[in-house]
Amino acid sequence: MTHFQRALLSLAVCLCPALASLPAVEPPQVRIAIPSAEALKQDLKFLTELNVEKKYEGQWANIQDLLDTFLPGIDQTRPIRFDQILAADGQQSRFSIPVSGRRNFGNFVKQNLQGFGINARRGAGGFFALAGGGFPGFMRFENDYAVISEEKANLPKNFVPGTDIKALLAKAYGIGATIDNDADGQKDRTAGMENLQKELLGALKKRTTESEKAFVLRKLVLSTPLDELERFFVQSSNVTIGFVTDAKKKESRAELSLTGLPGTDLDASVQLLGKTPSLFAALPRDETAILSLRINHPLDDMRQKSLVALIETAGPAYDLHTDSDEDRGDDSKTALKKASALFLKQLTASIQNTKVLDGVLDIWSNDDGDQTLVGGINSADGKTLDAVLKLFPAINTEMKFTPDVDKEGDVAIHSVNVPQRYLAKFQEFCGKHDVVYFGLSDKVVWYAAGPDALDKLKASIKTAAGEAPEVERINVIDGFLKVGPWINYLGKRRDRVNKEADAAGKKLTTEEKKAREERDEVRKLAIAAFEDGDDTISGQLYRVEEEVNGKTVHRAEGQTVFGTGILRFIGTMMSRFSKETFAD
Repeated sequence: MTHFQRALLSLAVCLCPALASLPAVEPPQVRIAIPSAEALKQDLKFLTELNVEKKYEGQWANIQDLLDTFLPGIDQTRPIRFDQILAADGQQSRFSIPVSGRRNFGNFVKQNLQGFGINARRGAGGFFALAGGGFPGFMRFENDYAVISEEKANLPKNFVPGTDIKALLAKAYGIGATIDNDADGQKDRTAGMENLQKELLGALKKRTTESEKAFVLRKLVLSTPLDELERFFVQSSNVTIGFVTDAKKKESRAELSLTGLPGTDLDASVQLLGKTPSLFAALPRDETAILSLRINHPLDDMRQKSLVALIETAGPAYDLHTDSDEDRGDDSKTALKKASALFLKQLTASIQNTKVLDGVLDIWSNDDGDQTLVGGINSADGKTLDAVLKLFPAINTEMKFTPDVDKEGDVAIHSVNVPQRYLAKFQEFCGKHDVVYFGLSDKVVWYAAGPDALDKLKASIKTAAGEAPEVERINVIDGFLKVGPWINYLGKRRDRVNKEADAAGKKLTTEEKKAREERDEVRKLAIAAFEDGDDTISGQLYRVEEEVNGKTVHRAEGQTVFGTGILRFIGTMMSRFSKETFAD
């Protein structure tokens, strides 16, 4: 197996590790396709040409030479395919490598396979037995493709690799992956996922310093997303993921599509998406922010039960942690446990009554590098949290609670002072401020901190109470991130940590010094890459529906767009790797 093929195998393992042991009547397959080696090289060339560091210029020739060592005998203009076959007895792989004509096939065997220590011995039935190079298996030359797998059964005669990836290739992804399921295999896929859960949860061991309640909570934190994963892979009709590097727009996109099998809980949950407008629909995403997030995700019965179970398990575990805190007095412990119980009760009521995760978060950065944040969440009777805020001074006398500092509409605004214990880190993010604001109403809990926080909070409350604009679709998730300011903030935080370590007289090991220098170098490269702007990541998740054979099909779709600044950073890091790895 070549390094190029190993890279494809690694990608498949990353995309579908949880599916490894799934049995099925007809084993599902994850099909991964690259339009061609030439297209892949063009994408990589485009990225390296965005490099912003002069000392790393001119690295494409080195990278191209490296890639070409993995491509002897391969037709670089046709699609490359890799299948991860999820058989009952474990996962198997199948590589379909384009090789045009018998002569080129001979070159592929001699220059590619044998170059990596893999010997091919011709056998009966058109098969070649492969040995050496760490890959025992079989190969067949069919329809101008060298098709390779561990088992002969995966190499049927007249196999045409391009047939069932046409739809995937039509999307023009730089690399794409898709999986199709049918209803008949649900029972076996469920059994496989249950075995996987049992194996993963069985591997968790109670830590020596961990309470039984904390251990139970930790197991539940793992099993909850595994339940979601099970539903996705057991009840989905199709899942497709693809990545595009768009040289014309100078951006990259990741796309996702998920369709549930008709009549399943997954299909029903997809149909819930984007049906009800957000309570914050009048407050649009703000692209002047360094982070702007809108989420309006309905919670079906499964998700409601899962979240409530987490809350019910977290309460006792947190109380036990509070009781074991030797630095906290008895009165403080009592107040903290009471506040925790009230908060968790209100959170449970919100989940069960609103049946939606509906919220907003905006974070802005000023010229001094200080951040202001304003957020809100749809909440059942948010005013009940007033009782929690009133307990803060009893938890910590430094947490001064000031009621009714202001009001906007029906939202009463209160403030709480940040205790000294957390003040330095708080001010590192928010500047020389020491107050967090909370706005409570019957339906919403608001919060804000940082420069001009009160004014921005009131402005957001007022805008959210207005009339929502008409939209073509209701996004389930709509987010925007500007990366540069976060790099600056993390750099400031890292500088503080380094200064504290130096002031304490800590002697760094050679490895620690190297790690510190590496972080500083990467940060400088990131700042340079983001200097010209477009250091943005934006994404949406939404529902679409279409008529297929007279039936309405509901599909969850999403995309994430990476701006030119992000690509400049990636290209710079690629060029840096090439320079340092292949230096003359």
